[in-house]
Amino acid sequence: MKKSLLIGISTIILAIVTFITYITVTTSNPLSEKEFPKTKEKAKKTAIEYFIKEKQLDVVITEIGVTGEMGYKVWVEGHVRNDEQKKITAIIDVEKDKEYKVISSKVD
Repeated sequence: MKKSLLIGISTIILAIVTFITYITVTTSNPLSEKEFPKTKEKAKKTAIEYFIKEKQLDVVITEIGVTGEMGYKVWVEGHVRNDEQKKITAIIDVEKDKEYKVISSKVD
């Protein structure tokens, strides 16, 4: 009885450790040093497409950084093309590799 209980508990623990290892190994962090250059390019493209489609503005992105908030979010700053006085900012959720999306934006 004790032996089968010990085997059962050991099997459950092994399954949990295996699952956590699998998730850790197969999930990439878009904010890691290795992945961030790709993340920046995708975030820049997402922001430009957003401002064209939603705000009818052609923009130039000049800065991109990590927000520091919980989750996978980056900020972008820039200006309207041919009008550097008209500043734009946006926060982009980069958690899902195929679905970057602007979650807030501002035009000054």
